[in-house]
Amino acid sequence: MSLMQAHVSDAWISTLQALRDVARLIPYPVGSTIPNRIADRLLDGDPSQDDLAELAARTQQGRRLFQALTDPRTQIPVRCPQVRRRGLDSEGSRRLATVHDQRLVVAQVGRAAVQPSGWRPIRTLLVDLQLLGDEGSVGLAWVCEGCNQTHTLDRSELMGVSFEIRPASTGSGPLPERYSYMETAAFAEVWGSLTQAELDKPRPDVYMFVPPHRDKAYRRHFEGNPAAMTAQYGMLAAYSQRIVDEDRSGGLIPIPPPSDPGHRVTDPPITGSRPGMSREGAT
Repeated sequence: MSLMQAHVSDAWISTLQALRDVARLIPYPVGSTIPNRIADRLLDGDPSQDDLAELAARTQQGRRLFQALTDPRTQIPVRCPQVRRRGLDSEGSRRLATVHDQRLVVAQVGRAAVQPSGWRPIRTLLVDLQLLGDEGSVGLAWVCEGCNQTHTLDRSELMGVSFEIRPASTGSGPLPERYSYMETAAFAEVWGSLTQAELDKPRPDVYMFVPPHRDKAYRRHFEGNPAAMTAQYGMLAAYSQRIVDEDRSGGLIPIPPPSDPGHRVTDPPITGSRPGMSREGAT
């Protein structure tokens, strides 16, 4: 189980919920706003049981995704079917993705660009199998760098198989009807290592953003709508303007590029004031 600080885990839960809402074209941060009537009672320290139940329902999907991402009960590998097995557990064959708790598909897709500090984070895509079904897709497709073919797998199999998964191959032709590529199905893009060693840190060096395909769909859908195209959304979609603010339990702060090239754009300020920064809400 991850030992990350409570304010960081709360921020991750809120961000996963927000990214899922963005994929469903729910304006951000409108969809994550706590109703005033509940917020007032929370401030007074007197929320009702109905208030607490409503808040739990609002964050239910985010909490389930957080559990599947950071502390899954099951992890089922998806491997390239074209690579010869080596041993009982197929070690050495190419892993395309891992299915966590029959809910979340986690696929490492290379590395991001080199950051000013020299950090080049691992990029990982997250697919919510429930959301995939809600959007009408019946399966996922991977373009495999190992065998240069496209592999497809039914959503029902991803949600039901309890051992290693080896998808079918479709060559390089068009996808079967109602299948989605990983890049278009992903609701979140993660930068940083998702190893247990990293997740066990009180503050993992891991960041989550809106994937490019979802960002384009959101901007196209809400073009000209100021309630959706907010500064908060801009921070959720722009990796260079996100840090976790410890004082505000995961708040988002727009930051300029660091003057010190050895300091990451996603690192908190080292000391002193934060010139040119404005507070813009929280996930």
